[in-house]
Amino acid sequence: MWRLSITCGFLIVFSLVANAQRCEITLQDFGQSQGNPPLEVAINETPKHCGFLQFAWRSFVAMNWPATVSFDRSNTAKVTRALPDTTKSIGQALPSDPTVWEMFQPNWYVFTPNNPPPPGIGGWNQDAALPSACGTIQHAAENAPGMTPAIRNSIRSLSSLSKFDPMPGVGQAFSAPLIDQTGYYARYEIRMNFPAFDFISGNQFYLASKQKAWADLGKAFDFPVQTSDKAGAIFIKAAWKTLSEDEKKSGRFHTALAFLFTPENGAGTTCAGPVTVGLVGLHIVQKTKNFPAWIWSTFEQIDNTPADPAHPGAGPWSFFKAGATAPNQKPVCPTTLTPDCKDWQPTGRHLNDKTGGPTQAFRSNPIPASPNQPALGDLNQAAQSALRQISPQTEWQFYQLVEAQWQTGPIPPPLPATPLPVFPPGKVANLTMETYTQGSSCMACHNGAKTVDKKTRSDLTFELTLGWEPTVLPVNLVLGLHGNQPANTKKK
Repeated sequence: MWRLSITCGFLIVFSLVANAQRCEITLQDFGQSQGNPPLEVAINETPKHCGFLQFAWRSFVAMNWPATVSFDRSNTAKVTRALPDTTKSIGQALPSDPTVWEMFQPNWYVFTPNNPPPPGIGGWNQDAALPSACGTIQHAAENAPGMTPAIRNSIRSLSSLSKFDPMPGVGQAFSAPLIDQTGYYARYEIRMNFPAFDFISGNQFYLASKQKAWADLGKAFDFPVQTSDKAGAIFIKAAWKTLSEDEKKSGRFHTALAFLFTPENGAGTTCAGPVTVGLVGLHIVQKTKNFPAWIWSTFEQIDNTPADPAHPGAGPWSFFKAGATAPNQKPVCPTTLTPDCKDWQPTGRHLNDKTGGPTQAFRSNPIPASPNQPALGDLNQAAQSALRQISPQTEWQFYQLVEAQWQTGPIPPPLPATPLPVFPPGKVANLTMETYTQGSSCMACHNGAKTVDKKTRSDLTFELTLGWEPTVLPVNLVLGLHGNQPANTKKK
């Protein structure tokens, strides 16, 4: 049975009498984490593979712990940004309140051409300002009635570009957009914690020349590893959908305000919003001492699409319609502006237009058929139950671990075609981020990641491909100007 007690300062302490034959996670796990990520995988946890799945859920809890909304942005000696609010627990905040990972820095803040962030803690604690095209509506939104510090801190910019541009937004990796059942594109962002940010900015790896010099010395691009006394690198990729009025009221989504930014693409630079978006997918990638090829875990909101398409249930679903045909068919480019269709017209609605309308997102790898079952199903039930014990209204009870993946042997030599030994060996996909590439997996894809030179291995992350050479760019092409610093000028 469950027992719940609350001590002063809202520190929650829990206990559970667990069935040893099931993969469980306890309320005590949630309370004791205090928003800090797990240190290592309990590889001897039973049943088999349970420790990896528990690690994934503990990471999810830590990343989605409420963040402190007031912090010292001018501090250059102490990290004050992206810290957990230890007076609360996951489930004790509003759906719109920012989480720890949402205060991580976006990748475009680090890689914006000709305008890198200040190095170290000083750069980390600053805000990554929205693009200048959003300036007027940003000011209006931040001064709107009812605006709170928490909501203001959760505002972000979601772009129309692919994963391999400095400001990712609509296009999935190597693929095409995903259109929800109301006709809007799913949108994406990538964020990194301080150790990952510091490794890139401290070594100036946003410059292609610095990457080359590092590689010429024979140094490996190894991001920091989590240890008992030192935080390791964490990358987050999130998928969001524009919410309808009913979805906003449902309480089933973690929400944020977002500006829909479209950089110069031949039709001008535009910025619309803010609109309320709901979190529908989350990749968490964390490096540990025992697993230097990272632990990969991916979560979805449970209304995305059926866990098993053969038994869809009633719905409604965000990306699936019962009886619809043409599963996982890519949308058609609505214009012929460019050969590779960078003009997906992201601020429009696509129901009966040239794109082909909503995507019928069909899960090729049913969750009940996962190689990690039944531990995966047992753990999802236990975690969702624990979250309901914290608050029957929490939005986090409507999220599930879709799959986790990890290395099972030594990292092979740096040869492009050398496979990384992993479990599960293939077919690990998040429906919101790999709709059209479900036959591959996180680690199979990232095993081929290179630096900007397209030859040197980059520790299974594609972020270093965003490195650039210093050039003078027109101000209107600089996607983000942090600290109100004009592009191509020196700070005084």
